[in-house]
Amino acid sequence: MTPIIDVTEVTRTFGSGPAATAALRGINMTVGEGQLVALRGRSGSGKTTLLNIVGGLDAPDSGAVRIDGKDVTSMSEQQRVHLRRETVAYIFQSFSLLPGLSAAENAGVPLRIAGMAPKAREERVATMLTLVGLADHARHRPGEL
Repeated sequence: MTPIIDVTEVTRTFGSGPAATAALRGINMTVGEGQLVALRGRSGSGKTTLLNIVGGLDAPDSGAVRIDGKDVTSMSEQQRVHLRRETVAYIFQSFSLLPGLSAAENAGVPLRIAGMAPKAREERVATMLTLVGLADHARHRPGEL
């Protein structure tokens, strides 16, 4: 199995001195192509910190993160933006859907920002809504979902 995500000995501490809090301590994780992974743990256990580091939104104090063979921890900010735009996707707990847009229009916002052609964008949105079971609700506004 070739890893798509490979996290090696990642540590992350917030604060310093006696007030320092170790959010991650030597985390190792490998995710292969096609695997479905769920991160579970109590509040404050480091789940969001780990996801932020994997997506290049935050940097570890030590360790390495590789996505599809590319070292995220050594990427420039522009390279990390490209990674998030093209490779890594997040669905946040507190999703911020635009109330005046349909489900399909909301799903297409990042693709529009990325400059994807309208026809390709529509096809990609349709595929993604089908994958998450919302194809029948593509025209519904957030308050109707």
